[in-house]
Order: sequence, then C-alpha cells, then structure tokens
Amino acid sequence: MKSIIKIILFSLFSIVVPEGYSQSLDQLEQLQVLQEELSNLEELSNLGSSDSDNIQSKDQNNEIKENEIEENVQTPIEDGAEDFGYTGAEDFLIAPKPKNNKGELKFFGYNYFNNNQYTQISDIPIPSDYILSSGDEIKIILFGNINKKYTLEVNRDGDIFLPEIGPVYVAGLTFKDLKETLQKIVNNQLIGTEISLTLGSLKSINIFVLGEASRPGMYTVNALTNLTNAIFLSGGIKTTGSLRNIQLKRNGKIVSDFDFYQLLLNGDTSNDSRLMAGDVVFIPPITKKVAITGEVERPGVYELIDNERADDLIRFAGTLKEKADLTTIEIKRIDPLGNGFNLMNIDLQELSFSNLSLEDGDTLSIQPIVSKLNQAILLKGHAKQPGHHPWKPGMKISDLLTSADDLLPHTDINYLLIKRETGIQQKYRVLQVNIEDLLTSENSDQDLILEERDELIFFPSQLSINSIETLVLEESTNQETQMLYLGTGPIYISKSLNESKNYNYRIYNYCKLDKNEVESIFDKEELSFNGEGNNILLVSLCREKLIQPILDILKAQSREEQPSRIIGLYGNVAFPGRYPLPENSSLRDVLFSGGGLKGLSYIEEIEINRREIIEKEIRETTLTFNRDSLDEKINPLDNITIKQYSDKELFVTLEGEVFFPGRYPVKRQETLTQLIDRAGGLTESAYPKDIFFSRQSIAQTDLKRIQSAKEDLRKRILLSEQQTADTSQNDNQYLNRIALLTEAAEIDIESLGRLVINFDLIISGEEKDIKLVNNDRIIIPTKQQTISIIGEVYSPNAHLFDSSNNIADYLDLSGGTTQYADLDNIYIVKGNGSVVPIEALSSSGFFRNRTVRLEPGDTIVVPIEILTGEGIRTAANITQIIYQLALATAAVNSFGN
Repeated sequence: MKSIIKIILFSLFSIVVPEGYSQSLDQLEQLQVLQEELSNLEELSNLGSSDSDNIQSKDQNNEIKENEIEENVQTPIEDGAEDFGYTGAEDFLIAPKPKNNKGELKFFGYNYFNNNQYTQISDIPIPSDYILSSGDEIKIILFGNINKKYTLEVNRDGDIFLPEIGPVYVAGLTFKDLKETLQKIVNNQLIGTEISLTLGSLKSINIFVLGEASRPGMYTVNALTNLTNAIFLSGGIKTTGSLRNIQLKRNGKIVSDFDFYQLLLNGDTSNDSRLMAGDVVFIPPITKKVAITGEVERPGVYELIDNERADDLIRFAGTLKEKADLTTIEIKRIDPLGNGFNLMNIDLQELSFSNLSLEDGDTLSIQPIVSKLNQAILLKGHAKQPGHHPWKPGMKISDLLTSADDLLPHTDINYLLIKRETGIQQKYRVLQVNIEDLLTSENSDQDLILEERDELIFFPSQLSINSIETLVLEESTNQETQMLYLGTGPIYISKSLNESKNYNYRIYNYCKLDKNEVESIFDKEELSFNGEGNNILLVSLCREKLIQPILDILKAQSREEQPSRIIGLYGNVAFPGRYPLPENSSLRDVLFSGGGLKGLSYIEEIEINRREIIEKEIRETTLTFNRDSLDEKINPLDNITIKQYSDKELFVTLEGEVFFPGRYPVKRQETLTQLIDRAGGLTESAYPKDIFFSRQSIAQTDLKRIQSAKEDLRKRILLSEQQTADTSQNDNQYLNRIALLTEAAEIDIESLGRLVINFDLIISGEEKDIKLVNNDRIIIPTKQQTISIIGEVYSPNAHLFDSSNNIADYLDLSGGTTQYADLDNIYIVKGNGSVVPIEALSSSGFFRNRTVRLEPGDTIVVPIEILTGEGIRTAANITQIIYQLALATAAVNSFGN
C-alpha cells in the first residue's frame, strides 16, 4: 500500500510542476492538499486492520448497551465547527476565557516551499512568443512531393541548414514567426511539399538566484524557466527573505518586481517573467513584519510593504471570523526607549482599519466576543421547550404561556419560580407565579413583566417511573447487574462490589438520579414496584434537584443584616421540605410551593415557628393561624407545619371457628370478645381454651431476638471448634448437632408474636378483656385429639391422645430419647402456648412430678443437653426459642386446616 501511495505522489509532482511553466495559486494549493490527503491515506492503511478488530471487539462488549440501553450518540463535528455560534451552557453564566491565547505564530507563505521538489521537464507545449537563439533544436517534417525528417540546431551564427533549401537565419525569431517563415520558404521553393515543425531540446541558460534564497547560486535551466520556477529550484525563500519584493535583474537593471503574495492569495502570475541567460533573481531581506492573532482565519506573521495598513493585513489573514469583537482591538508595539512593549487599544469608532498604520514588530490582536446570550430568557425544569427563548422589552409571562397547551402534562400549575438577576453585585431574587390564576383570570396580577436573563423554573406534579432512563457511565466486563423491566424499558441497578461500571439515571434531562436514589424508589430485596408512594418519592426527588441550586444561591448571598430567604414547610403537604421565600409571600403562596395541602389537613391550626434574630441569639415563637389567615406574610427562617386529622385505620384478622371469619376493621378500645360477637360468635367445634393470638409488635421483637441469638450461636460454635482442635469425635458430633438444629429452623414471621391468654378467665371476668390493636391475628381452633413430641427423640411425631399414657409412654412411642437429650429439663407446651416444666425421670422410669396432667393439644419438648465445657451455655435459650418457633408454626398450620 505504501509503495502505491509513493508512486501516486511522484506522478502528481511530475504532472503538477512541469519545467518552465508558471504556477497559479490554485495549482499550488491543490498540490498541498493532495500531499496531505495522501499522507492521511497512508496512515489509514496502517490502521485499517487493527481498527476493524477494535470495532468488532467493541461491538461484542457493548451488546447490552446497544440493544437495551438508550444512549446519547454525538455526531462527529468537522474541525472547527464546534466553536461556531453560541457555545455557552444552558444558563446565563459566562466562563472565563484567557486573552491572547495565540499559540505559536508562523510566517505566512514560506511553508509553500517545504517538501516541493522542482524537476525540469522539456516536453511541454512551446509558447508562440518563444524567441529562438543558438543552441535550440528544431525538428522539421516535410511531406508531399518530398517526405523527409530533419533535426536541426541553431548554430552560433543564428542559422539552420535545411538540405533542400540551404541556410536560413532564425535567431531572434519567435516560434510563431519561425513557423510562418519556413512555411513561406517551402511553399516557394518546394512546390507540392508541406512542412510541420516543433522544437526539440531547448537551449540551456545560466541564471543566478541570490539573496535570501534557501540555496543561492548559479543554476542551468532551459529557456522556458520563469522567475517562480527559479525560486522553487533554489529551495524557496528563507524566512529572513522578502516575499513581497522579489527582483529580476537583467544587465544590472531591475526589469521586474514580483510580489509572491499576489500568487499565493490571488493566483496572479502576470508579473512572473520568463528568464533569459545571465538574469539574476535577487531576494532582498524582509523589511516590515507584522503579526495578527485572534479571530482571523489565518493568524500568523505577515510582510507589509509601503502604504499597506491594517485592512490589508486582515485581508492577507483571510478576513475576520464571525466572532471577532471589534470593540477589543489591541496592538502590542515595541517601545525601543522603554526596552519593552506598549499595549495600545484601538477605538474603531475613531480610527478605521483602512487608516490604521502599523509598524515593524507590531502584533494586532482581535479578541472573540464573549459567549454571552443577550435578549433572552431561560426556561428550565418541567417545561415543554426548555432552553433559551427570545426576549423583548415589555414581554410578559402570558406571551410565553397562552393556554394549558403550552405546558407539559402534569406540570404544577400553582408553582412557577422566576430567578432574576438584580443589582450591580449580580445577586438574585426569586419570584413566585401561580400559573392557574394567570391562565384563568383576566388582567391577573400573576402576569409579571419579564426582564432580560430571567430564568423560569417549572415543576412536575406527577412523574412516571417508566420515564426513568438508564445511561452507562463507565464499562467493565466484570460488572454484574440486576435488571428491572418497567413499562417499555429496563432499569439497570448495579449489584456488584466492583464499581468500575456505573449507571446514571435521568428523567427528561432535568432530573439526574444516582444509584442510591433510584434504589430508594424500589424495594431493594425484590426490585419490585412499591406502589403509589414511589411516584411521590420520585417527584419529590426531582423537585428537590430543581430547587436546591436556588437554595444554595440564597444561602451564599445572605448577609449579617439579611438572613437567607429560605423557609421550611412540613406536615401534611404534598412535598414537604425547604423552599425559597419570594418577597411579600403569603402563607397561601408558601403552601403552593409544597405542592398544596393533602387530604385531611387540619387548617384551623396552622403552626408557624418564627425564628428571629434578637440581640445575640435566635429567638423562637410559635404562632397559630387558620383558614382565614392565609394572606399572612411569611418571614425568612419561618417553619410552617400543617397538621393532619388522625386517620389511622385498625384491622384485625379473625380465623378459625367463628361463624364469619375474615379481616375486620375495628375501632379503638374494641376488645377480643366484642370482635368474636361481631363475627357471629363461636361455633360448636370451637375450642377457645387453645386460642392463638399473635401481635405484630411482639413478632418484630421475637424476630430480632431469634436472628441475634442464631448469629451469636454460630459465632460461639465456630470459636469452640477453633479453641478445641483436639476435640473428640463425639464432641464434634455434638457441635454439629447444635449447628444443624439452628440452621434447620425456618423463621415464619406469621408464627411469631404469640400472646398467651386464658380465654376462660376472660369470659368469666377474672381477667381483663384484651384490647385489640392494628394487625392483630386471632385463630380459634378446634379441640385437638393428639399429643406431639419434638426435640431429642428418635421419631418426633404426633400421637393420638390416651389418658392412660404418661410422658414416659409417649417418649417410648417416639423411639426413646437420643444421646443428646436433656432429661432434666423436659417441658410441656400447652395448647394456648404456655410452658409447664416437669421434673426428671426417677430410677423406676416415672417422672417424679405427678401433678402435670397431659391434655389433647399438648406438646412434649425434649431439649438438647447443653455441655457447660463447650463455651456455648447460651444455646439453652436459643434451642428453646427454636422449639417454640417450630411449635407456633405447627399450630398455625393445624389451625388453617
């Protein structure tokens, strides 16, 4: 590929730069462009294969990203186009931009001589005004009556010898005159013969290229060589040489002055004279150099001649750019007396470019205009067309919002903020507008006159979770993600500890959310939608992101004598939080800032906690207002609280042996017996003595206690194994038995929180009736016919109740106790959940406590023996909890049957 490119490049040089042919600016520029394109082509040939591999690799790595995640793909911008037009951000802030960031300046015009190799070529058309002299070669063809070819050379006397005719004097004739002269001679002397002629090898002439040429000296060239050919042949001009005053000297006199700028900038070759033998091309030193920087097409150092001024310099530099600021024209001029430079400002209203003279060494700087947008306002947030909009004096909000069609769906029509820049200190004030009043009332006082650079911030009242977009910030092939599909697109939430791949989230470009904020909207365990409250949380987050920058500004510009104009709104409003306080805002306005009142708001007692700076401290007073005081003015630092009617509904679940089981709403102070009466009373099969009563608050406590106990037991077992590496096999089996018992226990939240009650005593009035609370669960069972045995027996099971059997009999029916059984601590769990301990077996096999009477529904628990030397004494309490948990689960399941 490289060899092909080199062949093409050589061919282009041979064709484009022929010997003795004057070049125009277009040809030189085309040559330079072709060189650059071929160089780029060569680089692409080297990168082709590797780029294709990289593209294939990227396609594979970004499969999820391209197929399932919406991306912002930017179209490549042509070189320089990114700086066209307004380049500021979507705000009215102005970024600082250094002056005179000119970089490296280059001398204009001299780069055209770089890498240009001049080759003399003779076989080109001969111009008709070419003058013949000795040494030229003439090729003649006779045809007709005589058919012959001759190659004749002009001798020193200026003659050529034509065999059929004789000597002919041709020196001093032009090529055109030579054709006419020979044609006449042949026609007169060789009747019936025609002549055709051309020039062969041309004579060589010696010329001199002197002065500031790159390679000065004498050169032998053909007679068609022009002045520019000689310059290129000598390697061009050094940067110390003049491009504007190239002299052609003949016989000691200047016969032509050539301005190379005319060729480079205008393509004018009218003064490009043909050279003659002995001519001298003299390049004098450059005399006046002036630089131009900044907003011109070709910044650089240029050469000026007499009578040329600033307008000529700008023309040489390709004219001004569109962003040139004509109010900030500066000149750095050498001050020889001050041994430095003077910086001069040019007022174009007093002195035009055409009248601005420049001196040698001057630098003319033209700065760009500031990227500031004038005569504009800015719409932000939940707006239909966010961004800058034209402004004109006297413009009102109604000129932007003529109807509800100009709003996005679910725009908060009672709350629009206007951020306005005021004063020479460029501080900000905040105005509040009620859009609904503006659109529905004629001559509304909400139709404010807008000022230049106002920012109008719109807020959402509702947002859909389906509007969340997921964007990849960084990529990693090792990142694991969990996907949640909602609506038309997936939500990606990173679950890997490796944070090399991060996701960012946004809604409508104005609300950006991080990973933690998105996770707060969804249930972290199941990644499922949590209901209506999540939409409210989403709206609250996005409103906060729109308001927070304003709060930061108000905090930053607060002063000792003027506290921040920020208030707090809490309680029963749609979006409680901190809000900016516009001037002269009333209590009604503040309520609109929080999205308005929610249902069941008690507006007869609106509390305002007023904080005022008095002497050396902030003193607080609490004021109370009602619905008739909504026009009360609010002060900075006030905190407003909206109370809510208590609307807590109580529900209790009643199951089992009642006539109408189900979930019942109950009133406060309602009791268990009252609920049973509402449910139709007990059925004939009911056995209320073993009632199952579960309370949620107790269940939560039990759950924490069990989880903590199980974790503590795991740690103690692990510690015991590490401290007793030489433990016997039996001890290891024992530890494994406890660990297995702990791990096998499943925690069922519905089985926890059992409250032991004696229903018979409640009915008889000996004990107080139980007052119901929210989420209580009551199960009225039927009378059981079995006795269960669990724990350290070989066959834990349930047995039909037999009044003639004692505890030892039931143990025998279950296969007897295991080697780990603790016979000294066997206990009975009664049907109502109460625990009754019994004494150990006697030597005869009977329990010494004969007062314990077994009943249907009882459960005999044989606990595991706790060895005091193993460092896990707390296992006794833990295993008891586990057994009780198993019993409660079994009881609930049996009641359900």
